[in-house]
Amino acid sequence: MTALDAIEADSRVHVLVTRVNFGAGKLNGAALVRMLRHKRHAVKVVFVGQPQDGPYVEGEGEFVPYPLDPRLVAEAAGRMLALPE
Repeated sequence: MTALDAIEADSRVHVLVTRVNFGAGKLNGAALVRMLRHKRHAVKVVFVGQPQDGPYVEGEGEFVPYPLDPRLVAEAAGRMLALPE
């Protein structure tokens, strides 16, 4: 919820990079994005997670599987920034 509040408060955020799964009992990345899009629908998203997590966020943004390669995350964020609002 802290991340959601921070993103909603800062109009400079255009791309969110988030994990799909934050662990048991915690909000997941897909839920975070759904809540965020109620107020900031133009924010684009790059999800990172285990390969089996990909289907949970299909159509919500770009997915980069573990093991994480920072270069791939940066490239995905660049592609998201290049998309029209």
